[in-house]
Amino acid sequence: MELFIFAATIVLMIVALLFFPTLKLKNHTIETYWLVVLFGALLLILSDSIDLSLLWASLTSDANMNPIKLVILFIMMTVLSLFLDEVGFFKWLALYLVRKVKGKQIALFFVIYAMVSILTIFTSNDVIILTLTPLICYFASNAKINPLPYLFGVLTAANTWSIMLIIGNPTNIYLAVNQGIDFITYFQAMWFPGLIAGITGLIMVYLLFHRDLNKPMTIIEEEFKLPNLFLAILGVVSIISTIILLAISNFIGLEMWLIVLSMAIILTIISLIYLLVKKKSISPIINTYKKAPWSFIPLILGMFVLVEGIKQGHFITSLVTLLDKGNPIYTYGISSYLFSNLMNNQPMSMLFSVMLEQVSISSVRMATYASIIGSNIGVLLTPLGALAGLMWMNLLHKQNIELSFFGYIKKGALIGIVALLSSLTALLLVM
Repeated sequence: MELFIFAATIVLMIVALLFFPTLKLKNHTIETYWLVVLFGALLLILSDSIDLSLLWASLTSDANMNPIKLVILFIMMTVLSLFLDEVGFFKWLALYLVRKVKGKQIALFFVIYAMVSILTIFTSNDVIILTLTPLICYFASNAKINPLPYLFGVLTAANTWSIMLIIGNPTNIYLAVNQGIDFITYFQAMWFPGLIAGITGLIMVYLLFHRDLNKPMTIIEEEFKLPNLFLAILGVVSIISTIILLAISNFIGLEMWLIVLSMAIILTIISLIYLLVKKKSISPIINTYKKAPWSFIPLILGMFVLVEGIKQGHFITSLVTLLDKGNPIYTYGISSYLFSNLMNNQPMSMLFSVMLEQVSISSVRMATYASIIGSNIGVLLTPLGALAGLMWMNLLHKQNIELSFFGYIKKGALIGIVALLSSLTALLLVM
């Protein structure tokens, strides 16, 4: 029963993501995918197929990471990034770099890829994708160039360089912290695979689109000034301070979720006081919290219930046995890449977290890092690999940019498979 409910929920969630992304009720728009997951979790509980006491114990575990801590960490980290977006920092940086290349497409491509790579390492990859995609569509239209090289460049950079730091993706956090991997330990193991994934991704995107990138473009001289310099500086300082505190979290005895929550609260209070003293609108703060991914809460908690049901039903042992027959770096890396596209990378990370509990001590670290790589690069196969991939496709359709589902796969799979295999091999070299 547990396995049937889990499988049915995953299938219906994917159907909802593809065909019924939102539900409109009067003036409110509700995303349907998390409703499906929440309904599946409630069905599992009502069917009496899960031990509620064990479920509650897992949900409120004192471990370094549980679903509640993950939700807080991810949403508050996203708030820090969204604040920078809301005060115009990302738009200012992008347009500043566009002006500097002076009409050279190849230079523009490499500059944008580098910018996205750096921002992704230190902020939320989803926020970067969703912020820069409309901006790229805008300047590509005005410069009369093909936007696809830049769009695939953003998608690739954001989902390869996110491997490098533990905060680059919620899947990194969930899989790594559940195995007791801290910020520094993670970076020591993953900086090289992340670097290789980012570089090979860049090479593949360039090879796919080099003809388009050699065409001339119209020079854009548009200038964008930061609406509020103080708030922009405050946002940047907050992000940098958060990264530093996360890096030394083990030494100062603070858990990562608590650091990020505290920094988001401090940022909110300081910016609120500043705006009130200056008698300015507090809309940057309000819009930041409005745009925060609150649907992540029922999605993660609902999926946790479903995965816990499978765990209690002992249905995943055979899958672990199968993956343990080969090198764990390749078996777990490739399978997590494929599973991300079967069920999306968020549910995949929760399923694999349970599987990793049954992996031998000698292999579990390799399997964990490999699963993280697959969860990040998963979107470079189909848009189903991550929620950002589906939202990215939706933004393209709104901008009247034609890219079919299979057109995405033809390009995304070529980039993703090369980046996946090269980064897994890099991981093998450092382990």
